[in-house]
Amino acid sequence: KQRIDKVTKNLKVTRVFSTLVDEINAIRTKRDLPRAVETVTAKTKDPRPVLLFMGGGMGAGKSTVLKKIMR
Repeated sequence: KQRIDKVTKNLKVTRVFSTLVDEINAIRTKRDLPRAVETVTAKTKDPRPVLLFMGGGMGAGKSTVLKKIMR
């Protein structure tokens, strides 16, 4: 019973992160930026700094979520 509860909890957390990544990608594709901003961004190619707080222990999938966000 405890194993099933733990696996179920881990799957719920994974699903939440997957949904979060999907939402971020959807927002990114729907956003219409002015041409001037796109030109400046293309010239500098400096990524915007982001502060991301991620909780969870070993095996929680933090590195996987980070890799998906960075794509």
